[in-house]
Amino acid sequence: MHKPLPTLIEQRAEARSRQIKAVVGSLERFLNRHLTRLLERVQSGEISAANLAQTIGKLYEGLRAAGLAEELRRIERLYSSELEALRDEVEALDGVLTDFDVAQARVLIESDLENAATRINEVVGSVRGTMMRSILAGTPLDFAAITASFGARAAAQVEAELNTNMSAFNQAVLNDKAEELGIETFVYSGPNDDVTRDFCRDLLEQNKLWAREDIEAMQNDTNGKLPVMETGGGWNCRHQWAPLRPKDAEELGFDVPAEFQSEAVES
Repeated sequence: MHKPLPTLIEQRAEARSRQIKAVVGSLERFLNRHLTRLLERVQSGEISAANLAQTIGKLYEGLRAAGLAEELRRIERLYSSELEALRDEVEALDGVLTDFDVAQARVLIESDLENAATRINEVVGSVRGTMMRSILAGTPLDFAAITASFGARAAAQVEAELNTNMSAFNQAVLNDKAEELGIETFVYSGPNDDVTRDFCRDLLEQNKLWAREDIEAMQNDTNGKLPVMETGGGWNCRHQWAPLRPKDAEELGFDVPAEFQSEAVES
């Protein structure tokens, strides 16, 4: 007996959040460790003033040599875990996650991994620019400020990227399966806690079944940049649309509007 899909989605959202925080925490420690070692070499004179600019210019290459690829593989393993959870979610719809579905999903995964690497490189570029400007101006490097902001900034950006992209990845697969199975109605699912934004809280508290066309007409606070049907509330959103037939939604206690009542009886 499968758990209801909304329950699976809520449980997955909570597990995903914990896993992302663990991976991002490891990434932040790695980045800070590498930068601290570099700055210690500068402070001790091991890296001369003549070589400092060249070393800073190759900061990203140094991160890769120090093990950045392994940190990114941790993210890849997160997606493997997401795929396994998706199998259960699709089975709850009486569907099957095929080899073709998995192959398509892996294309999305590769794209998201590239995005995570890009976010890190952007922060590296910002830090590199700050350090280079100090060198050119002849002012002392503020080692404490650089170290304090570097890993945290990169980690925060990657965490937001992962929260958004992994939820959207899961939603894309569910939407595809819903279309394949002829399911055109959805309920909003996920945690309702202290960090839930008003847009999501309102949808959760309405506890109702929605037609896909009505969801696609909704607007979150991203001004259309992140569609509600794909990303719920937008950046960092932990919520998803669970495809449900009217009869199943009614049995789970969701409000089924009159327009779907005949389907609830027939399905």
